[in-house]
Amino acid sequence: MLNRRRLITSVVTAGAVAISGCSGDEGDPTGSTGGKESTEETDNEDTEAQLRNRVEEFVSRIGEGEVDGVNEMIAESGQIDQWTADDANFFAGYDLGLNGFEIVEEGDGEATVKFVIRLEEDGEFSGAVDVKYELRRQDGDWMFWKSIEDEEPDDESADGGSDDEAASEEAEFELVEWTMPSEVELNEEIEIGMVIKNAGGQADDYTAPLYERTPDSDWTRVSEVDFGTIQPDEEVEMVFEDIVYSYINRYELRLGDFQQTSAIQVLSAKIDWGTKYTTPNGYIIRVDEPELQKSYEYKDYTGATKPKEPDSGGKWAFLNVYVKNETGKAEFSPLVGDISLLYGNSQADGETILLDEPINKGEPFEGGELQPGVERSGWIAYQIAGDVSTDDLNAAWSKTTISGEISVNWE
Repeated sequence: MLNRRRLITSVVTAGAVAISGCSGDEGDPTGSTGGKESTEETDNEDTEAQLRNRVEEFVSRIGEGEVDGVNEMIAESGQIDQWTADDANFFAGYDLGLNGFEIVEEGDGEATVKFVIRLEEDGEFSGAVDVKYELRRQDGDWMFWKSIEDEEPDDESADGGSDDEAASEEAEFELVEWTMPSEVELNEEIEIGMVIKNAGGQADDYTAPLYERTPDSDWTRVSEVDFGTIQPDEEVEMVFEDIVYSYINRYELRLGDFQQTSAIQVLSAKIDWGTKYTTPNGYIIRVDEPELQKSYEYKDYTGATKPKEPDSGGKWAFLNVYVKNETGKAEFSPLVGDISLLYGNSQADGETILLDEPINKGEPFEGGELQPGVERSGWIAYQIAGDVSTDDLNAAWSKTTISGEISVNWE
C-alpha cells in the first residue's frame, strides 16, 4: 500500500504570477528568511536572471531563424560551430518556447545551464529538445561557449550488475496528480496541490521548478518546490494554501519537466450585496442592495412634493455605492457609468443627474480622482422593468488594467 504525506505551505498570489515564494524548509514554508537579503543572495539572483534572459533570447533567435543573431551569442573562441541556414531550417515551421531552465554548475565567470526547447506546430505540442551548454562571461555578456552531452552510463555498474539492476536501486520520481479546482472566482481562496511518487528503490530528495503560462504568455518559472526526502513507494503531496487570483484569465501550471499540466480558469467574483471588494491596487468598493420603488418624491418649482415615475414606466432602482482610496496615491474611483444593473438579458445604466432631484435620498454618487484615504458614497438611479424584483438583480463593475481584467458582481 502506498504511503502519502501531505506538506502544506501558505502564500497569497495575485494575477499572472500564480505562485511565488513557495519553497522553504519546515520552519519557514514560504521560503522567506526575514530581514534584508544578503549581497551574495542578491548577486546569485542577478546571475540567474541574467543567464535565464540570455537563454530566452537565444531560443527566441533560433525560433525566428536569425542565423546572424544566434552567431552573435556564440563565443568566437569557444567550441561551438557557427550556426548555418541548415540549422535554422531544422526549426522552420515550429513555434519555439523555453520549457525549463536550470543552472547545473556556476563558477567565476562561467556557468553550465540545462534547458528544454519546446516545439509547437499549429498550437499543438510536437516535441522537445533537451540541451546543456557552458556559458562564459565576455565583455559583460554571457556567451555560449560549448555544448555538453550528458555522459552515458557504463554497460556494467560498479558492482558488476546490469544497468537495469542499478537503475532499480535509484530514486525515480513520477507526477501522480494535480489537486486543484478547474474554476475559481476572483479573490476566492483555494488550495493547489501536486503529488510526487518515488517509484524507485532508493530514498532521495526531490526539488523541481514550477512554471506558469497564460494564453498570452510563455512558460515562466514562478517558484522552486521542495518536496524534501521521499522514501521508495511513498507519495508526497505539496499543498499551497490561500492561493488568490486577482485577474481574470486561464492559468496553466507545469512542474519541472513533467508533461502533465493542470489549468485553472479564473472567473468574475460573485459577492453578496453590501460586501466590500478590494481591487489588486487597494481600492475598496461596496454596492448595497438596491431599493426598488415605483416612484420617488421630489419638489416642484412651487415647493410642493410630487411623485416621479420612470419615463418609460416600470420602476426605479436606487443603488448606494461606497468607495475608498487605499492605494496610497491619487487614483480614479469607479464612475457612475462603470456600474451596471443587470436582470435577465437586460442591462440598465445608472444616472445621478435627474431633472427632478429626489428628496430624502441623500447625495448622489460622484466618482472621480480621489486622494489617498478619501472615501465617497451616494446613490445611483436606474430605470428597470416593473415586474423585476431584488432577487432578479445584480450589479456589475469591471475594469481592464495593464495587469489584467477585473470583474465583480454583487447579488
